[in-house]
Amino acid sequence: MKERQHWQPEEDRLLRTYVKQYGPKEWHLISQCMGKSYLERWKNCLKPGIKKGSLTLEEQNLVISLQAKYDNKWKKITSKIPSCTAKRLGKWWEVFKEKQLKLQQQ
Repeated sequence: MKERQHWQPEEDRLLRTYVKQYGPKEWHLISQCMGKSYLERWKNCLKPGIKKGSLTLEEQNLVISLQAKYDNKWKKITSKIPSCTAKRLGKWWEVFKEKQLKLQQQ
């Protein structure tokens, strides 16, 4: 199994520079400059507007409600909560379910 490579601050700066230079939709041009999973890094970590930190209680309730409606279609759910990524909501949901299961077992 390949060892996971972590992004370095210089790589983040470089990615931001390329996105600023080419635009946030010109991934074919950026791919010629970057070797790692640049698109995932941008979408999940660096894209302006992506919220850092915990979900608010209101956001948590919205995720629970939307998950009941759309199941685990996280991309669809993020269209209703644009400050969060599908990856982040999916991870939050897994932790939430685990906590609920533990509470039920008590």
